[in-house]
Amino acid sequence: MQRWQELLQTPFPPRRARTLSSCAAVEEATALAEAWLRSGGQSKPSIEPDEGGHGVQMLPDVAAEAERAVQRDAVLAARCAQRRDVLLDGLRRLRADKPDEIRSALGQLNALLPPLRRDYLRHCFDELHLIATKSPTEQGRAIELVEACVAELRSQGWSDSGLLELHDLIGARDEPDGIVRLGAAAMATAQAFTCYVALTLPADRPPFPNDDETLRIVDTAPATRLGGRPLKRGPYARVVVAAHDAMGAAAIAHRRILSTIGALTVFLSESRIDVSSEVVGVDVGDGVIRGCEVQERLAEESRFANVDDIRRIVASSWTSSASSASDPLYDAIRLRHRALYKADAEIRLLLLWSAIERLTSGARGFRGALSAAKELVSHAVTFGKLRRDVGDLAAAMEHAVVDAARTQLLSVVGGYCDPRTGGERINRQRVLACLLGDEPTLKTMLAPLYESAPLLACRAHGLWTDLGCGDEANRGRAAAEYHERSRQRVAWQVGRIYRARNRVAHVGSGPERTKDLVAHAHFYLTQLIAICVHYNESRPIRPQELLSERVGQYEAYIGLLRKGDGRAISPASLMRPTQALDA
Repeated sequence: MQRWQELLQTPFPPRRARTLSSCAAVEEATALAEAWLRSGGQSKPSIEPDEGGHGVQMLPDVAAEAERAVQRDAVLAARCAQRRDVLLDGLRRLRADKPDEIRSALGQLNALLPPLRRDYLRHCFDELHLIATKSPTEQGRAIELVEACVAELRSQGWSDSGLLELHDLIGARDEPDGIVRLGAAAMATAQAFTCYVALTLPADRPPFPNDDETLRIVDTAPATRLGGRPLKRGPYARVVVAAHDAMGAAAIAHRRILSTIGALTVFLSESRIDVSSEVVGVDVGDGVIRGCEVQERLAEESRFANVDDIRRIVASSWTSSASSASDPLYDAIRLRHRALYKADAEIRLLLLWSAIERLTSGARGFRGALSAAKELVSHAVTFGKLRRDVGDLAAAMEHAVVDAARTQLLSVVGGYCDPRTGGERINRQRVLACLLGDEPTLKTMLAPLYESAPLLACRAHGLWTDLGCGDEANRGRAAAEYHERSRQRVAWQVGRIYRARNRVAHVGSGPERTKDLVAHAHFYLTQLIAICVHYNESRPIRPQELLSERVGQYEAYIGLLRKGDGRAISPASLMRPTQALDA
């Protein structure tokens, strides 16, 4: 169950859990298909937002992504193979662009999905128990099942901290009994939590309803033990909400009280009524009130810049800010900076999408803003995909081995002194060379990891498989497919961010996955800004033009990989693809 913990703790986006499980992906496709039928397949003005057809032209893309998720789902393959095949047939028919075909397929999917989803988690834990009991060596399949399970639990409302706490509380490892206990706890229905949301109220308090036990105004929280973040002093809105865990309850309570107090301020604008803290107290039982902070910090990627780099960045930004016609790059940087300090996920999403659009919209050769964003973002971000994956793998290896094992690993992959910390770091290019080598070479690199970090060894083996299993003749094609799969996933996710932005702007409420989408939008935007800042120093160019060039560079490089160009598939070029193009 190490993968369970990694999914919820790692700051590296590609290794984190997603809320989009295969069941959630099918549900999203059916919801969009229903909107397609209501709107006639077109986006149009409507007095009723659900009739407006926002995003319905992306139904083929959404159905294709759901089809891929279902096709790869280990739970459905093991327990419901025939039903999975019928689901796949329905998803393929959603791409027909014909009302009768879509209506028929939608009925088919709506008939199958609810019972499948009802039993999905039970099937998942049953399969994990079977592996732990009878075939513990099937580590790769166990990892796939854990990933599917965590994604589905998150889509059903569990928070990351709640799932981590559940894992630690149950003490689940890989033993059969631990898996049974974890499954029983995870599949339990939501429970009632009493929460305390700090308020700012005037001396002459407005009247609150006194006939609803789920909402009360109290001056103090109960005199019990406090845990987590310290609470701000009262008064509090004491509310009762249903949730799976304390953090989820805190988020629900904070959002509902913010909405309720917001309604009051419309009519009592001079009264200074407000929600005064982002830390919500949650009664977790046993006489403990836990302080849960609802504002999530966005993960920042570590980047190296020397003194001269920093000086040039500041000088360039300051000069650009004086321009009467705002520079797209520094507009995007400003919007990103604002998004970092906004607590509300929906506001963050709007700011981050505006910044992405500022960098991409207007690029020549694209039908509109969404088309430009999907293509420019997916190509630019994927160009550095392998470098990021290898870099994070190497960083994880550095933390996983000590003493003799570290010495053994360094003897294989080499090391160098990090100028920032003075410590010894693993040579990333040598790690990639081992991942491109034959199986004995891979095993030599992984030998120090088998005992202390088996999950990391499985991850490295998976990357070795993605890169052609050491087959030199197939290495280029495998690397090209590895990049193209990633590019397609990014393009799908950009489309999902856009649909969520439209839902916030036009329908009035965001999807449950908003926080996940914010994290991905922040990651994509950060990559675009880093690319533009880097190249803008040496050759001033508008971001749209630079990113359009990046599309051409990516496609040229993928073409070289597929043709087996020796320079393109060298470790140095795979880490820095522009080197192969400059040769």
